[in-house]
Amino acid sequence: PEAVADICGCTPAEVIRVAELLCANSGRERTSTIVYAVGWTHHTTGVQTIRAAGILQLLLGNIGRPGGGIMA
Repeated sequence: PEAVADICGCTPAEVIRVAELLCANSGRERTSTIVYAVGWTHHTTGVQTIRAAGILQLLLGNIGRPGGGIMA
């Protein structure tokens, strides 16, 4: 969490909170989606960011489920 917090400009506690919320809202009984705006694609690492979101959603089991996935 410390490394992510340094890169993102937030606190380690906020990183842990977001991770806990994503995990709590993913699975068989609940499904989450990641919705991003054009800002992600304007960065030089935009492709990697969107790919990471896709991998995260796959790991959480949110791909292929109603209401789950990634939306631009």
